[in-house]
Amino acid sequence: MLSKLQIAKDLFHRWQDVFICPICGGFVFLSKSSLKCPRNHQFDFSRKGCIRLLRQERSLNDDFYDLKLFQARRSFILAGFYDELHKEITKILKKQKSPLILDLGCGEGTHLHTISKQLKDATIIGCDLSPKGIQMATDYLKDNYLPIVADVNHLPFKDSSFDAIVDILSPFMYQEVLRVLKPNGIFIKVSPTSSYLKEVRTIYGLKEYEKEDDVLNNLEKHFIKIHKKTIENKYPLTEKYYKDLIYMTPLMHHEVTKFPHPIKNISISLNIYVIKKEEQ
Repeated sequence: MLSKLQIAKDLFHRWQDVFICPICGGFVFLSKSSLKCPRNHQFDFSRKGCIRLLRQERSLNDDFYDLKLFQARRSFILAGFYDELHKEITKILKKQKSPLILDLGCGEGTHLHTISKQLKDATIIGCDLSPKGIQMATDYLKDNYLPIVADVNHLPFKDSSFDAIVDILSPFMYQEVLRVLKPNGIFIKVSPTSSYLKEVRTIYGLKEYEKEDDVLNNLEKHFIKIHKKTIENKYPLTEKYYKDLIYMTPLMHHEVTKFPHPIKNISISLNIYVIKKEEQ
């Protein structure tokens, strides 16, 4: 049975033509258990197949983005709360026929890994600034999911590399999406509606997410053809998944897990924006 390290190296070797050095922009090549560029910038794979491709050493705050957060997120996703979202994105990607997909702000990778099970011959490269999230995402290496620690503002990829890019509830840089997406490729952006997790936000007095009109207006500044679909469902919420939800959100800083289980249902309400990059 191949180790995670060997699987990660094999996946990189298969797709090495899309990668660039995040420091100088030169091509990179595999040398033993490292990636190198002609200017001798070197990036080492860990024994678990994790690699950091960063312009400078930068990562998310591990005091917040800790292992418990990512474990809770994986548990909540696998419980089926996002199944309809996954089905919608799967239909879009199947129609597009996307052999190489970028998962922006992938965290521990479960959203796109779940989707990839329905896609034949697709490889997904996941990027996130959290080393702990990426380390968890290496669990999916054997299923053609290659996670890397990378900055979404300075993606280590050549221009026009990806057939599709998916961003689920994560910040991103418009210019970088446009740069690394192929002509006629698609960008799928998922953002919360005002009803997303409204039961929890109401109880704890949390501020609203970015307004839906603001999201659409910002997209329209950078993209031309935008198709929008909204999905909304209410799911029963057991005490276990209530705790998972708390730990995967900023609520954990308020230590509300010490409080009794206060809500019985949770709203998952999301906008799916599908944008096609026009051929120049």
